[in-house]
Amino acid sequence: MVVSPAAPPVPQPGTDAPAVRARPPTLRLERRCWKAGERTVVGIDEVGRGAWAGPVTVAALVPPPEHLRGVRDSKELTREEREVVADRVLNWAVAIGVGHASYEECDALGMTAALRRAGRRALAQLAALGYEPD
Repeated sequence: MVVSPAAPPVPQPGTDAPAVRARPPTLRLERRCWKAGERTVVGIDEVGRGAWAGPVTVAALVPPPEHLRGVRDSKELTREEREVVADRVLNWAVAIGVGHASYEECDALGMTAALRRAGRRALAQLAALGYEPD
């Protein structure tokens, strides 16, 4: 996994760290990977980790070279806005995989391992579509 060194630090909950204003999302890192010869670049995000007992879901998305403007953190959107944005993302993405881990898996494996399992399931869906990251 490649992490941008330019990404701002994330304050830890319960600390007095100043709020960091998130930069607008770009495809700068993805473009750097494509320029370096990478054929498949995948963005991954999860939902449900805040729930102590699960379930969790992980989405893996293969982006096209064009940036999708106006899409930011879904937690900042209303339900209606999320539905509009979700439709835009589905129409924009080259491929999407979604993996889940049940609350039973979260209990049996622990949250980190359950997230890893859900992530592998999402990546397996991409691989079945012909998009397999290294």
